[in-house]
Amino acid sequence: MRLSEAAGVTIRAPARLHLGFLDLGGTLGRRFGSLGIALERPVTEVTVRRAAADAASGPDADRAARARDAVRGALGIPDAFTVDVDAALPAHNGLGSGTQLAVSVGVAVARLSGHALSARTVATLLGRGRRSAIGMEAFEAGGVILDGGKALSGPEAAAPRPCSPACPCRNPGASCSSTTGPGKGFPAWPRHGRWRSCRRSRRRGPRISATACCSAPCPHWPVATPTASAP
Repeated sequence: MRLSEAAGVTIRAPARLHLGFLDLGGTLGRRFGSLGIALERPVTEVTVRRAAADAASGPDADRAARARDAVRGALGIPDAFTVDVDAALPAHNGLGSGTQLAVSVGVAVARLSGHALSARTVATLLGRGRRSAIGMEAFEAGGVILDGGKALSGPEAAAPRPCSPACPCRNPGASCSSTTGPGKGFPAWPRHGRWRSCRRSRRRGPRISATACCSAPCPHWPVATPTASAP
């Protein structure tokens, strides 16, 4: 995530590739473990500003407006906001378009209203990230992400629980159902590096995004560089 607060709040979030769930039956004691990759391009970019009346423009403006309204209602924010979607990920292409757009708008609305909420907390408010932490980790940290999955029983499988001061959610005391780290519901660890890769889609249109590492540099896609979260 890259964030600017010069005039309103602008958030630029990466696409992500989710390489599939592991052990859905939970034979190893956990479910929904997975591997994910954050991509430098394409991106979601939104700008949110306070306004006299609500408005939304750009690609996927309707979905962006729904995310704004959901976070505003959950936090009891009375203000109106304009949402400008400057760039949106192609929908239904496996790039995490819905989560990245919703969380980007939600984080921006929260920050403009004085709520320094993490992506995980905003995702919980929006009903995102119930099974996988890949999208939130890609949003906040980028890189290649290993998600340890969710325990079948015990405290880790429980409903939302209070965060500890050490929780990566960085919102101690709040209710958090998609926390990460040892002993939490979704242990996920990002790792950063530089790779050349290429993704091909059977859908018609321009080539988009990237897959796992190619054995040789791909001529169709630039080096993927992870983005760091704002403090």
